[in-house]
Amino acid sequence: MADRIDWAVQNLLNRKPPPKTTAEVAQWERDYNDWCVDVSGKLGNRVFFTRADQLHFDTLGFVEPVVVSGNPELDRLLSQLRMKIERLRDVISWA
Repeated sequence: MADRIDWAVQNLLNRKPPPKTTAEVAQWERDYNDWCVDVSGKLGNRVFFTRADQLHFDTLGFVEPVVVSGNPELDRLLSQLRMKIERLRDVISWA
């Protein structure tokens, strides 16, 4: 899981160049969604993780907004990413 966090930080959070256009934000969102599916799939391995671990990562309630990029859509996604990374760190510490 630490590798998945590292990948997200390097390839999503610190993407070079940062997404600016609508098309770049859309690509970023596709990459983010692919990352979420990948992580959730790994959390689906019941040998190592519980259903609660997987749900803790998959299901977000109220997401505290961050304003980083100036693009409301990208900032919404970055807010979700921040929360998912925090939750993945929770799962790591519980394991």
